[in-house]
Order: sequence, then structure tokens, then C-alpha cells
Amino acid sequence: MLATLRSLGITPDFVIHHKYPPYLGDAGLLQHATTWAADTADLRQQLNDYLGTATASGVELICTETNGPITNNKNGVQSTSLITGLYYADSLGQILQTEFKGCTWWNLRNGRETMALDPSLYAWRAYRDGGMMSGTPAPSDRYPASYVAKVTNQFAGGGDTIVSASSNYQRLAAYAAKRADGSVSVLVINKHATATLSGLITVAGLTPADHAVAYAYGIAQDEAARTGVGSPDIAQTTIAGVSSSFTRSFPPYSVTVLSLKPALAVTTTTLGGAAAGVAYAQALSATGGAGGSITWTVASGALPPGLALGGAALAGTPTATGTYSFTLQAADSIGNLATQSLTVSVANVPFASWVAQNFTPGQQANPGISAPTADPDHDGLSNLIEFALNRSPFTPNAPLVSTIETDPADQQSYLTLTYTRRKPPRDVTYHIDISSDLATWTEDPAQVHEISATDDGNGLTETVKVRSATPVQAAGFQRQFLRLRVTQP
Repeated sequence: MLATLRSLGITPDFVIHHKYPPYLGDAGLLQHATTWAADTADLRQQLNDYLGTATASGVELICTETNGPITNNKNGVQSTSLITGLYYADSLGQILQTEFKGCTWWNLRNGRETMALDPSLYAWRAYRDGGMMSGTPAPSDRYPASYVAKVTNQFAGGGDTIVSASSNYQRLAAYAAKRADGSVSVLVINKHATATLSGLITVAGLTPADHAVAYAYGIAQDEAARTGVGSPDIAQTTIAGVSSSFTRSFPPYSVTVLSLKPALAVTTTTLGGAAAGVAYAQALSATGGAGGSITWTVASGALPPGLALGGAALAGTPTATGTYSFTLQAADSIGNLATQSLTVSVANVPFASWVAQNFTPGQQANPGISAPTADPDHDGLSNLIEFALNRSPFTPNAPLVSTIETDPADQQSYLTLTYTRRKPPRDVTYHIDISSDLATWTEDPAQVHEISATDDGNGLTETVKVRSATPVQAAGFQRQFLRLRVTQP
């Protein structure tokens, strides 16, 4: 045919291949999947011989039919046995390493034909069937190959890359795929009838998460289908202790896919500053792990009062100033953990936010009401002073008054001023000026001392007491006045 096509100047787009094993027994069938490489090489050589290498390179290979030995009267019962399921997985692993562009298992549903069991075969269904399940969709009528297909669906898909994998034991086949999401999946087939085989799995180019998901099908599930006790469906379990090199045991006659995800890592490494009384929200993010939702908790330290973790965010309205350091922990759905130390600095309420909280939009648009120098309650204190003292701009307040207080330590009396000050960090600066004539004012730390600052317990302010450095009893004492002055940067 190829010679005729060549003589007619016709180049096929693809070549179809059908593959059905002969009678080989269980052990022979379990090794037969390795012949896919030879089939590929043979077909490619035929194309090269008849069409020439340059022309043949554009012809694709496609397998439109393959299965176990469904046509043989002696071992046809293998088609509905666990052995054919293992052969399906092994064939898939082999085909993915060839140039075949596609392969179709014949078929999904076909039809049962009663056959006698052969005691030399691992089979308990006394019939053969070319389908993966019988003519009815009940789970009990699904054959091992259909369950194994569910396992291998977790191995690779569109956009993934088959990478090198090897095993030094003939009855333990291994295949690997690098997934599009950066994870690695490993397909392992234990072809031994009775022995649990252990393999040292070494992964290059990936630091895997400590926990991984294993999908498996084998004797336990096949026995559940036979006895009706337990689940015949694939097993999905979480395994721990995964690393770049780890050991895993595989039960006899089983197919396992290990889904190794990149290590979970918190990618939020800094948090923006916050302000007391101002709504705050900071998204939290992490990569790797099992994917899906992440649960966030505080591993150590404490969040700023008023902030809480919710979903994938740190949010709320801070109520206290200060610098807060804490460690957040991210956990995925299968137990992978990652932590990150973070810090949030909560500044005092900015003047602009105070204005927004206390004035309507119309009032904010009127500088005669909301400007720093305005005094809407006519109490002699500007808005900036009201803000600095944590007062309401619409409630008249008495002015600050200096007093004479006696210090018990030296029994001297001093001119003293007590006022409320916003805790740092803040966007205003407090100045204490001193004067002897109410005309000339001086800010001089040598003349005025801060003697106490007591936290008010509200997270925002403290009560400050300052006094003149010179007692009123001092010789030559002149009258003194103290005032509070507030400025913005």
C-alpha cells in the first residue's frame, strides 16, 4: 500500500495502528506493554523506507484500537480482570514516551461473553468483555480498566510534559510527568502478584510539598467488587514525609499515581501600614501545595487590635497604634504548612481621616468649617487642635489651663500644663512654648520639661504633663505662661 501511495504521489496524513496482545498469561501480558517502543520504531521505519525520510516525517502515528487479549478463547477473561487494568496503565506510560499522537482503548462498552475461568490466571469474572464496563452503568459493572483509567487521569493531561523516569526492577514500572502547574506526577505499577515493593523516589528540579495525594487501585478494590465488602472505587489518600528523595511502598498488583505539588510558600512578605480608626484590608497569598483554598491562622504574636484574618485577607479597623509583629501560618487542604513573619505599623488617625469621620461631604467642601484653622464650635480651639487633643469639632470645650503644682520631692511649685496627646506614629507635631509676656514665645526643652506621659488605655492617646523648669519660689522668678501649639508636616 505504501509503495502504491508513493507511486501515485500521495502522502498520508497519518497511519492507524491496532494492537491486541496474543495469549501470554498474566506475567507475559504484564511485560507486553514494553513492546510499544518497538511497534513505533517498526512503523516509522516502514514509512521511511517507502516514502523517504523527509516525506515520512510529516506522517503521524495513531493507535485507534488497543486492549488486552479479548479475542483469545483461553485468556479472554483477562479482559475483565485486574491484570488488564495494570496493562492499561503500563501501556499508557509507554505510549506517552513514543511519537504516537493518540491512542484509543477499545472500547467503553462492548458486551459480555461467558467463559470458563482459567486457574492459571488472576481473574474471577467468568466472562470476557471488550469494554471498560458492561452495558449498564452500575458501578458494580465497571471493570478494573475503567477504575485504573480514573487513576491515570491524575497522571497527565494537555499541556503536560512526560519526563524521564526509571526503575531498576522489572516488575515495578515507573513513569513521570511534569504538569503545567509546576507539579510532578509519578505513575507506579507493581506487577508482582504477592510482594509489596518499595521504591526510592528521587525528584529533580522540584522541592515538593511535605504532603501529597496518592491515587491507587489494586487488589483491595478488586476484591471489594468481588465480595461487595468495601469500596471498589479508587483510593485517594494523603501521604506525608514527601521530599526530593523519599521511599514509598506499593502493594502487589496495583497502580498508583503520586501527585507531588511544589512546596507551599507564603508569597505575602510585607504588609502595608495602617491607621487607627481607618478601615484596613490586605490580601494574603501563597503558592504551591495542594492548591485550592488556604486556611490562615496566627502562629505566634498578636494582630493589631481591630484586625482579624478572614478568607485570604487581613482586614478590619485598627483601634490602637503601635508596631505589631506576628507570624502567619498558611495550611492547604491536605496538611501542608508554611509560615511567614510579618509586621504591621498602625499610625494614629490621620487628620484627613478625622475630618472624613467628623464632617459631612458638604462640610468637608467648606473650608470655613473643616479646614485645620476653622473653629466650627467657636470654643477657641481650631480643628487641628481639636484633632490633636482627640476632641469633637462640634462640642465646645474649655481651653487648656496652666496650673501651679507642688512637687513632693522638693516641695517646690511649678507652672504645669496637662493635655491629651495622640500616640505615635502620628501626623502632627506637638510643641510646648513658654513666654513671660504673652508676646514672645519660645520652644526650649531646657525651660520646659515633660515629666509624665500616661497611657489612656484607648490605644490612641496618652495624658501628658509638662512643667516649667524654674520653680515659682526661685529668686528673681518672673511670671510665666505655657501654651500648646500643634503643627502638621
